[in-house]
Amino acid sequence: VIVGVLAVTVVVVATIAFIFYRQNRKDRLLRKRWSHINPDLISLLEDSELNVISLKIEDEREKVKFKVRRALYDKKIVNLKELKNSDGNFNKTQRIELNALLHIDYYNLTKFYGTVKFDEGVFGVFEYGERGCLRHVLNDKVSYPEETFMDWEFKISVMYDIAKGMSYLHASSIQVHGRLKSTNCVVDNRMVVKITDFGCNAFLSSSKDLWTAPEHLRNQDTSQKGDVYSFAIISQEIILRKSTFYTQSCCDRSEKLSRVMTSCLRPDLNFETASEKELEVYMMIRSCWDEDPEKRPDFKKVENCLGKAISKIHNQDESYMDNMIRRLQMYSRNLEHLVEERTALYKAERDRADCLNFMLLPGSVHKNPNPEHIAVSLLNMKSEMFCVVV
Repeated sequence: VIVGVLAVTVVVVATIAFIFYRQNRKDRLLRKRWSHINPDLISLLEDSELNVISLKIEDEREKVKFKVRRALYDKKIVNLKELKNSDGNFNKTQRIELNALLHIDYYNLTKFYGTVKFDEGVFGVFEYGERGCLRHVLNDKVSYPEETFMDWEFKISVMYDIAKGMSYLHASSIQVHGRLKSTNCVVDNRMVVKITDFGCNAFLSSSKDLWTAPEHLRNQDTSQKGDVYSFAIISQEIILRKSTFYTQSCCDRSEKLSRVMTSCLRPDLNFETASEKELEVYMMIRSCWDEDPEKRPDFKKVENCLGKAISKIHNQDESYMDNMIRRLQMYSRNLEHLVEERTALYKAERDRADCLNFMLLPGSVHKNPNPEHIAVSLLNMKSEMFCVVV
């Protein structure tokens, strides 16, 4: 009996000690993990070094510039995103959330490196996408032409990247994104799409925009089915390469949001002109933006559907290597055409500048190729001085 009591006592004491050890170890890990990154290890890039992306919008023929805040950390270019409403003294809940972000390591999700505290505020340090966000890539029809670079196979692969990333995210401790949109999907230099701005719900609030599911436009909640709806809106952007939530029925953003909540408005998809291979994907997209969240598929089903679509493309008569060679040849021809077009524009601008100079400057300037040897000449009614205009 005494031996039995001692054994039970030892087991109870060992269990209690183990529980305390695990709790203390967890707290130590949180404290160790969330000492901020030393600011000396992060080199802020100057304004002249900021990545400026020029986009040529086909419809309006204008250039828009977007600036992305960058820094150097551990010999890598990273994004710095301000964590608002925070002084850097994170509570336990925030540290657990940020610690969960550090454990996310997946090919189609941007890596989170930690936080850094500057005089200007507290910033999250995230992996950088060299080509900018997906919205900018879709807008740039010069660098990424429709018939060569952004063909149907490539569009499917972009959607597949997003679906894989979201499938992993939903299965992780993060569970829900809540802010999924084309501006929160970045593209690296290998044209791999990665999702960013997930987690950090204590610092980043969700907003009501054109990617938001109708049930969440009516309230401030987030859900996995809401993420599926957002994915459908992004997919429509990828396929049509037009404005977000493009529809011919209305153009005003506020009207679109109102009609999404009240009359089940959805963006346009060309079902009438879709081929057989496109129709299957279109039907999947339509199920993803269904008004009833329970009727929307989860990302695992979406991933499987897109994976089958890619397999069908690769199982055709053309081999994968032939397909790659064909795409490279098409891209090469497009680059040649682009060089010819830009050269013609350069020559036209040069001729226009020469014509303007001919009208403004005396003929003796045009005849003398070396302006440094033009002497000052005195005339009866006026004097002339020639100088090099830089």
